[in-house]
Amino acid sequence: MLALGSACPAPTTTTTSDSSADAVSDAPVVDPDANASETSATDANLETSAELPPPPGCDCVHGVCADGGGCTCHPGWEGPLCEALGDIIVPWNAGPYGLGIKDTAEDFTVSLIDEGDVTLSELWTGEDSLLFAIKYGASGYNNEFWNTSVASLFYYTPTNVHIFFGSFDPSYATDMSEMKQRVDAALQMLSADEQAQWVGRIHYIDAQANALPGSVGQFIISHGYFLFGIDRLQRWREVGLLWDLTDDSRPIGYLGNEAVYFNYEAELHWKTQGLERDVATTLDVWTAGDRHNGGWAGGFSSRWDVEFPDADTMAGFDKMAIWLYTACPDHKQGKDAGCNEWDYIQTVFICDDVAQAPDPPAQACTFDGQDGPETTTCDCITPVGDTVEGSRTCLEDGTDFGPCNCGCGTEFARYVTSYGREGEWMTDLSPLLPMVNSGGTKTLRFAGANGYDLQGKIFLWDSGSGRRPTKLTYLWGRQGGTAFNADYNAPETHPPVTFDVTEETTHVELFAVVSGHGHSSTVNGCAEFCNHQHQFTLNGQSFWLEHPTAGTAYGCLERTAEGGVPNQFGTWQLGRAGWCAGMDVKPFTQGMTPLLQPTNNALSYNGLFNYQHYTPIVTDPGGYLPEIKMTSWLVFYEAM
Repeated sequence: MLALGSACPAPTTTTTSDSSADAVSDAPVVDPDANASETSATDANLETSAELPPPPGCDCVHGVCADGGGCTCHPGWEGPLCEALGDIIVPWNAGPYGLGIKDTAEDFTVSLIDEGDVTLSELWTGEDSLLFAIKYGASGYNNEFWNTSVASLFYYTPTNVHIFFGSFDPSYATDMSEMKQRVDAALQMLSADEQAQWVGRIHYIDAQANALPGSVGQFIISHGYFLFGIDRLQRWREVGLLWDLTDDSRPIGYLGNEAVYFNYEAELHWKTQGLERDVATTLDVWTAGDRHNGGWAGGFSSRWDVEFPDADTMAGFDKMAIWLYTACPDHKQGKDAGCNEWDYIQTVFICDDVAQAPDPPAQACTFDGQDGPETTTCDCITPVGDTVEGSRTCLEDGTDFGPCNCGCGTEFARYVTSYGREGEWMTDLSPLLPMVNSGGTKTLRFAGANGYDLQGKIFLWDSGSGRRPTKLTYLWGRQGGTAFNADYNAPETHPPVTFDVTEETTHVELFAVVSGHGHSSTVNGCAEFCNHQHQFTLNGQSFWLEHPTAGTAYGCLERTAEGGVPNQFGTWQLGRAGWCAGMDVKPFTQGMTPLLQPTNNALSYNGLFNYQHYTPIVTDPGGYLPEIKMTSWLVFYEAM
């Protein structure tokens, strides 16, 4: 049970940003339960507790153990005898091979200036990716990026990369000599240690690139690319648009963003593999062949049923995460290839269930009445156990009403699509376990205007925390968003909440998904490009969520390592308030346990700009006016 009342320490104030890299605190937090954070696939809260015993007979998922033998893996990809997560080793893949995007790359040999013949399988360490930049003088875009500063490559590119320069032009030998001089000059600007990291990693192809032998030549002929890569999983990859919109330049250094994302994908791959193999109960949500058609009409929503374990089994889990991969046709990028052009919100909702009750007797009804088919009510159960009203519609033959139609508007996970590229993410939804703790069949609704081929799983596991979320109380936020203006903090818009806690409660936290939208219609660029603050106050103690990178030139580019899709075909690099194009919207969690009292806990909320109530100065009344999209819950935990 909770330690309440006088045992609470004196209040302090915690400030948390929308990016872990920017998180700050202006005073010591009360205790570990009071730490605020955004949940993320790379955060420690997706890992199992060190107190959890390792699975018996666990093998290393990601490579050879330090002692050359078996090891204990935790939670399937890391352990005391295993190599660190940063040293993920991907063994050479012996096929099958292909030339399509994300097909496994077959071995090839290329002749390199000053190095001789180099073979991919011999170069392969299992820890590196490859990037190719090929000069093509007839392309204006190619000339633009080829002639930008190569020093930017060493700024953006991680060091576990091999960079291959080549040329399609007959002047390839001169082109390579000139590029080598430029690269050598850029390397001289680095420290000795930094230069050492690039030794043996910059290569110059000693032939015209359109006449290369083996699979690399076949790939070039098949696609005609002058920018491409081979990722950490040995797959052929496209390179997106090299475009810095702040000065409308085409920096060659943006090529390195792809390698940052390759590292993210490798870590995500190994984490999901480890969870599925060694730790978690895995539920398939979307599998090969599943597609969300998209569009603004009937294709906007798609539904899938997911079978959860029974309630007794669910009681053994304290963690839940969802992995989602949104794929474009043939994994090709850009609108011409059928990959969606715009950044739109896409949401996974969890649907209400039909209340279990005996079927009512058949009842004659009117199908073609003046106001359309006759309807009647029925009972539905929300994901948090509340009974709400659904509807039944008269059948066409008028002999009875159809099945109960229940709502499906409870947000489960939120994403923002990328400009013309694929993406994949894993999001920690552990606080939402009460929505599925009853087990059985749950229906998920995928909603969004963009169409994708989908793959996705839900992972359930016990981290050894000793507590699990058992109850949710909805706080504030509307599905369609709330106008961010002078009325935003009105009592009727976000009323204060009072709540009690039971003796069984061991922990209470706030869970919120907050993103700001609307731009170019106010002086401040709110609510997409302004840093608005969200103040949650419990019993006189305030906790803050804010977005300091909103409106910055590179705020979302800097989140590539967290899963933000790089080099999109739009304004992806700009910092946004609580979200980035091509990324999941990270939930915000705030532990509140030390501040609780047994009864009459007072919780309130304000949304502010410059720490003041916001009245926008509107410059375009017909534009996209500021709004906050928020879903927020109070989460109650009990001992397991």
